Amino acid sequence: MKSFLEKQILITGADRGIGFHFCSTLLEKGHKVWAGVKELKSNEQVGLNSLLDKHPKKLKIVPLDVTSPRDIDNLVGEIDIQLNSEFILINNAGLPGAALPVEVLRSEIWQETFAVNFFAVVNLTQAFLPTLRKTKGRVINIGSITGDIAVPMSGAYCSSKFALRGFNDCLRRELQAFGVRVIFMQVEALKTPIWQEYQKKSMQELEACEAEGIAIYHDAIERNHAFVQSEAEHAGSIDCLNKPILHSVQSARPKKYYHPGGSNWVLSRILPASWIDRILDAKINSQKSES
Repeated sequence: MKSFLEKQILITGADRGIGFHFCSTLLEKGHKVWAGVKELKSNEQVGLNSLLDKHPKKLKIVPLDVTSPRDIDNLVGEIDIQLNSEFILINNAGLPGAALPVEVLRSEIWQETFAVNFFAVVNLTQAFLPTLRKTKGRVINIGSITGDIAVPMSGAYCSSKFALRGFNDCLRRELQAFGVRVIFMQVEALKTPIWQEYQKKSMQELEACEAEGIAIYHDAIERNHAFVQSEAEHAGSIDCLNKPILHSVQSARPKKYYHPGGSNWVLSRILPASWIDRILDAKINSQKSES
């Protein structure tokens, strides 16, 4: 007999980082999880295969390129016919963009970053709204502190996360009449593979830039590189997500906002923008002088 506490959960970007951690944590509590992955045969799926061996009846690994309408439609049909409890959509998949100034960051990077970090969330949520209303489910959107405090050289990523927060709040107010909860988890710097992806993409884009266009930003790019390395080294443990994700999924009265990993978000609420500018500038410059 199924426990009345069991939830049925779709997690996007579930093969690594935060998405994988959510899978592991929620499976341990007895929930059923659909783990969405872009490529079923990816080398990064080793961890999920291990979870599948441990939870064969609770975990299903499904192909989900969040930018593919076909993948989304197929998954909506598959999940809808299997549901017998509350459905939860966790929009976690994301791209880090590239660490370059706005002036030289190619439009393709802006487009692909928004395609995954924002428009995919909109499309997935729209597709699953009938299911969410039917089960009085939940949408959990994974945001970032950079959607509250934008940092230099991260224009595409920060902009996509600001947009996500606006979408989240609008959706929450639209769906509350239907009993659908919409939750925003604003994550601060944590130890995940996104740092390596960010650095790799940044180096690729830097090499592709024309020398004349990038020369005036050389020192700023060097300072930012040192800053990102320091942030990665001092990032918090991903285990800080355990309590927030369980509370947001299991509680009868989940919070509207969760802020795991730190309290920097408070700065944007209490400090003038000019102070935040100075704090960021001092932090970035200090890392350069120490490197």
